[in-house]
Amino acid sequence: MNELQSILNDILNRTDDLKAILVTDKFGVIIAKATTPDLPPQTLEPAFAATFGVASDQCSKLGLSRTNTILSTYDRFKLLQMNCGAVVLTLVGGTSVADGTLFAVGNDAEAAAKIVVEGVGMIAGDSSKKDVQF
Repeated sequence: MNELQSILNDILNRTDDLKAILVTDKFGVIIAKATTPDLPPQTLEPAFAATFGVASDQCSKLGLSRTNTILSTYDRFKLLQMNCGAVVLTLVGGTSVADGTLFAVGNDAEAAAKIVVEGVGMIAGDSSKKDVQF
C-alpha cells in the first residue's frame, strides 16, 4: 500500500489544479486516495464515487456496450472516472485543468490501480488477476 500511496501522491503533486485521486471499488468504497486541502468534501462520499457504476450500467442498457471512461464537468470542478477492472479510478480537478491533462494523468494513474487489482487477485488466491488488462 505504501507504493500505491507514493504513486498517487507523486501524480497529485506534479499536476496543477488536480484536487484528488481516488481508487475505489465499484460501490464507491475508497481503497486509496491522495487529496489536497481544497477538495470539495462531497467527493469523498461513496455515493459520489459510485456514480460511475450507475452511469456505466445505463450506457450498457442503451446498447452502447461497457463504458470505460466518463468525464463530467461541473461548475467548480471536473471529474474523470475510469474503469480499471476490479476498481474505479476517479480524478477530481479544478475548472482550470484541461480535459486532456485529466486523461493523461488517468493513464499514468492506471499503474496505481493495477497494484490494487493485483493485490485483490492475491488475496482471493486467483493468480490470473495479475494479468488484468486496462
